[in-house]
Amino acid sequence: MALEPKRYTHVPVYVEAVQVTADNMYEVSKWCGGRIHKAGDNKFVKVDVPSPKLIRHTQAFIGDWVLKTDHGWKIYTPKAFESTFTLVEDGFAVI
Repeated sequence: MALEPKRYTHVPVYVEAVQVTADNMYEVSKWCGGRIHKAGDNKFVKVDVPSPKLIRHTQAFIGDWVLKTDHGWKIYTPKAFESTFTLVEDGFAVI
């Protein structure tokens, strides 16, 4: 399965984002230069996030979004991502 990051926007910022799944976790870790770790029964991708305020901001669990920005990598929970970003296709926001 090939990893296919899609383009999203958070006006006026464009990011590339991938939602972490059990099937793509390895590809996501390669894409962002992260490493797969285990916390109890849960796996997550440890991402090198610039200036994280909490350790959780560096951990992408299944369902979380990994974002590539102009300033480095970021992690968003599904709720935070969906309330902040809009998918862009052919240069236009998909509503």
